[in-house]
Amino acid sequence: MEYVEVAFPLAVDRLFTYAVPDNLRDRVGVGSAVLAPFRNRRRTGYVVAETETPPPKALKEIEGTVGEGPILDPEILALSRWIADYYLCPWGEVLRAAAPKASAVAKREVWVKPAADAPSLVAIADQLVRRAPRQARALHLLCERPEGMRQTELRRASGIAGSSLRRLIESGAVTTFERGARGTAAESRVSDLEEPPTPTSDQAAALGIVVGALREGRRETVLLHGVTGSGKTEVYLMAIAESLAMGRGAIALVPEIALTPQTASRFTRRFGSRVA
Repeated sequence: MEYVEVAFPLAVDRLFTYAVPDNLRDRVGVGSAVLAPFRNRRRTGYVVAETETPPPKALKEIEGTVGEGPILDPEILALSRWIADYYLCPWGEVLRAAAPKASAVAKREVWVKPAADAPSLVAIADQLVRRAPRQARALHLLCERPEGMRQTELRRASGIAGSSLRRLIESGAVTTFERGARGTAAESRVSDLEEPPTPTSDQAAALGIVVGALREGRRETVLLHGVTGSGKTEVYLMAIAESLAMGRGAIALVPEIALTPQTASRFTRRFGSRVA
């Protein structure tokens, strides 16, 4: 078992030690962004050191990674440490400011799924029900979810400890895999995206002007006038879709910063991970 020191972007100026499970050992290293349990919730932290020296007590485990490898190089780690010391601020806060934005990297989570058919799992669970009831409960849950469950969800629902789950993995009853975390670019699929509605006649007329200029390569300024709720944003979305279909890009400006979250959410529902 390997162990890492993690800095969290919180108002706590200290590092926290976590164990690295075997299935994440090749993905977690100095400079990696990781998902780890912290005070009854999961947070993103940054690995700043690693060690193989076992701690005096059992530790919580890293639950997933953000991105495919280290996102912070040694120079950035050293600079951020200096900034934290000079300005008397938590190292994790500086690392969050230095790290790539969440949309630029894909969060990964560890999932668990059955490695045997349902009858075999039930038979194994029946053998474990007396001496290891939580392992048995985990197997019964996976029988109901053959597609798999997030490791954190399975452990919470069954009460199984990380060491007990590893024994199930080693026995060949279950296996682990990684997938994109919910709500991140890693899990965005075309089938998940919102389908555009059929434009009204007024929207179609306005869209025709914009798209016509795009297709003809004309630089043209178009003023779209309409009352609140008339569908102006939908015209913007359709025009951007046309631009993307031509292999081009688009920039959308928001008139009021308070509208940013809802606007970003709407654009992400339509365009998924293509939104910067």
